[in-house]
Amino acid sequence: MDTAYYLDRAVALFNEEMGDNLVGIYLHGSLAMGCFNTHKSDIDLLIVAQEALSTETNKRIAKKLLKLHESMPNDRGIE
Repeated sequence: MDTAYYLDRAVALFNEEMGDNLVGIYLHGSLAMGCFNTHKSDIDLLIVAQEALSTETNKRIAKKLLKLHESMPNDRGIE
C-alpha cells in the first residue's frame, strides 16, 4: 500500500472541504509510532477545526473519506 498517497489524498480532502477552518491534521497511532503494518494497520488521523462544521460539511467529508477508505488495499483503511 502506498501510504503516502492515501495520506496526501486525505489531507487534500480536508483542506478542500474545510479551508481556513482547518487548524491541523495530526497523525497518531501505529504510523506515528513507527510500528505501522501496511497489511494490518489503519491510518489514524486527528482533525482540528476552529469552528464546528456544519452537518452538510460533515456529511460531504464522511462520504469522501468512505470512498477513499474503500479504495485502500487493506481492510483497515482510515480512522
